[in-house]
Amino acid sequence: MKKNCFKKTNLKRYIALILVFALMFQTGIKYTNANESQETQVHTAYKVRDMYNMAIPIRFDGEDEYLNEKVTETNDITNIELIDNTYNKSEYSVREYYRAVSNQTLNLRTVYLTENDNKFTSIKLDHTRGYYSPKTDENPEGYTTDKEYRRLELLRDWSNKVQEAVDNGAKLKNMAGEEIGFDKLDSDNDGYIDAITVLFTPTDAKYASSWDGGTIPLWAYHTINNRITIKTAKGTLTSNRYNQAPIQNDPVSIYKEAGSDIYFVNNKTLIHEMGHIFGLLDLYTA
Repeated sequence: MKKNCFKKTNLKRYIALILVFALMFQTGIKYTNANESQETQVHTAYKVRDMYNMAIPIRFDGEDEYLNEKVTETNDITNIELIDNTYNKSEYSVREYYRAVSNQTLNLRTVYLTENDNKFTSIKLDHTRGYYSPKTDENPEGYTTDKEYRRLELLRDWSNKVQEAVDNGAKLKNMAGEEIGFDKLDSDNDGYIDAITVLFTPTDAKYASSWDGGTIPLWAYHTINNRITIKTAKGTLTSNRYNQAPIQNDPVSIYKEAGSDIYFVNNKTLIHEMGHIFGLLDLYTA
């Protein structure tokens, strides 16, 4: 009798363990499915944001128009095409970077301010590049101790020129030449232009535009500028966050996508400065 009781007791234990494992397995499946369902719902709940970055190519007094010049290292595509590949078209573009890090929820399109209906043009400033650079034997018109004043003067210079251009009918266009309404520049309807990028060709070494406490006028940086207003179908938009960056179109900074004819420039600085537009702070670990 004791032996039979022992067998029955063990059998009950075995059945109980089997039921426990079966229940755990079933619950695990339901939990996994529920999580997958929730993740799908969360992912699809986010609306993709179409955001436009207004690029403003500038050139300094005494410099020729460069946007439509061909770049020999790129099978003769123009500078504006090289810029657009870097911001929009390349799989390594600024656009694709922020699409990836936003989990496909940000579609950042860079468009260009131009004063000509038939081609892209840069905004010509009143002062030379040397005026916004340190004074040296090679650059006698540069600054000595008033570099912050010169930086602010550069800000005023391009802001006034942009305002004048917009007031006189300058257009916003994509690389295909299609006109983009200025109202597209305010994707969150807060009355401010989402993003402005001021672009210029690399500064010659004689101007010594290297980092020096963040106040070198020609260095890449981000800040706030409320000097520009644009009337749109949404109402008046005011400029706000902008970044300034030189286009590294020198031969050592030009890359080509594998298996394609798309050339682009080293865009790590462009991506970095664009991050500040989204409120990201500097993080230097070196």
